[in-house]
Amino acid sequence: MRWLAGPVSVAVGAAVAVSLLGGCTSDGGGDPDVADPTTTTTTAAATAAGDSFAVLAGEGVPVDLDELAANLQDRLIAADQLDATVEVDGDRVTVTPGDGPLDPATLADLLSTPGRLEMRPVLEVVPPDCEVVEPTGTPEVSVYPELDADGTVTACYSLAPSGLTNDAIENASATILPTGDLVLTDPAAPSTTVAPGDPWVVNPVLTEAGIDAFNELAAECNATSSACPTGMIAIAVDGVVLSAPIVQQPAYERDQIQISGGGGQDPASAGFTEAEARALAAALRVEPLPSGLEVVR
Repeated sequence: MRWLAGPVSVAVGAAVAVSLLGGCTSDGGGDPDVADPTTTTTTAAATAAGDSFAVLAGEGVPVDLDELAANLQDRLIAADQLDATVEVDGDRVTVTPGDGPLDPATLADLLSTPGRLEMRPVLEVVPPDCEVVEPTGTPEVSVYPELDADGTVTACYSLAPSGLTNDAIENASATILPTGDLVLTDPAAPSTTVAPGDPWVVNPVLTEAGIDAFNELAAECNATSSACPTGMIAIAVDGVVLSAPIVQQPAYERDQIQISGGGGQDPASAGFTEAEARALAAALRVEPLPSGLEVVR
């Protein structure tokens, strides 16, 4: 899924500049290990949309299959795969996706990728050779990567903890981002034309507690305090930085954050496909999956 493999821009309100940078991971005070952007294993490259396949835990991964089945069903519903069926079958969960908007490869990623969101202050931008980067500050500091479309680490970020995770998300939706000219079909309701190739974005809505915590962080970053000396907030999923916008105001509304994928800083060239946007929105709306799941035919 492209939130694990491609550069992504994030707009936090209209006044945020976006820096497309990223890094590797470390949970302690030693030399950080390079973050594995594919924290799960996906076998079976693709399945036909209506074919059944299995999701099972990797070796040594403790999983309650009933809970896993319920989580997978929630993800499928959130992604508008409304005809999907999920049932426990021995040591695995069998999924029949039915008709829906997601292609087989995106479905496989959605049902095996944890989808753990983090919003963290950036302490330092560091070189992309993450294996030799020494993290700055406390043992809780991590160094996460940003990857280009080929999976190459382009840069690294040293990140402080913040506690802003999936729990801060109340809802998330996938919408198209029109790039066509403004069309005044009705003077009271201007709109833009939508072309088939227009990009898709993800619009999360934070909880009341989530936006309060986000605004505390935004205020620190806007002031470039010692807690956020770069003025940037990194938005990462599964240990990979999607982007690190420069915060240009101290507070935001809870629906002002927009995540857009693609590549480059030109908004017209950025964006997810419809399937990628729907899958990421679905992953953010439900509980993260355990690491180490496998999708097999």
